[in-house]
Amino acid sequence: MKKLLISALILGMVVLTGCTGDDDPSGPGGTLPNVQDLAMGAASAGRNIVLVWSEVQNVDGYEVYFRETSGGTWTKVGETANTTYTHEATVAGYYSVRAYKGSNFSADYSSTINTLPNIINKVYTIYDRYSPAQKPSGFIFDPVDGTPGMAGDPNFKQDIYAWDEQTKGDTIVRLYSGTYGPYGNGNPTYMAEPMGTSYGYCNQYPTGTWYENYELYTTDRVVFCALPFPGGDIIYVKMYSLNISPDPDSPRGTIVSFRYEYQTLPNITVFTSNN
Repeated sequence: MKKLLISALILGMVVLTGCTGDDDPSGPGGTLPNVQDLAMGAASAGRNIVLVWSEVQNVDGYEVYFRETSGGTWTKVGETANTTYTHEATVAGYYSVRAYKGSNFSADYSSTINTLPNIINKVYTIYDRYSPAQKPSGFIFDPVDGTPGMAGDPNFKQDIYAWDEQTKGDTIVRLYSGTYGPYGNGNPTYMAEPMGTSYGYCNQYPTGTWYENYELYTTDRVVFCALPFPGGDIIYVKMYSLNISPDPDSPRGTIVSFRYEYQTLPNITVFTSNN
């Protein structure tokens, strides 16, 4: 049973700038001006992605499009007469906008912005306290490449570490926050399970519960992590492809292996559909 429940983290608002891409879709073939200056608005937080853009004169409104991958098919997710739109995302991806007046449209879609996290294409492994002492139990998340290390080393400031509270050998293991438990000399990290069957977002905010002591089972595939930063921003990480297995080098030790995605947009909780 999970312990030490942490209240839902309060997300601060931060001005976020969208990233323009060079993979704009083929144009719809209209004659209206293209939408300019598409960006992510300051009110974006959690799954709510606020899009803003510059006005196109003498049009009826705008259509908002989304696709999960750069080469995917655009899907219309909304329509508005204003120059802002909030999309409740279920997965990270790309956005574009076009203006319309009657049956006429912009000559092309706007440039794109995206909410994609950094996908760290590597398998990492940490071990619980019953594995041999030289095996790393702690882990530091990084936007480029994570670092396993010894959580018991006071110079290693882990974000999470593996710990087994049982005295018997089994494959039930916990993830501890870097500031919790016997090796609590690291960084604060709070963890939450996926809600439902979707792995593209963490919707714990604003009503969910976060844990600094999270019990893993062999059926767990995804765990979301919240990393508070100075100033109030929170960076979110998705641990996925989780695998829990006995350590062959120890009669009681447990191995935890995983990949992760690092969302570089502060306070945004959307990820890919990887599990």
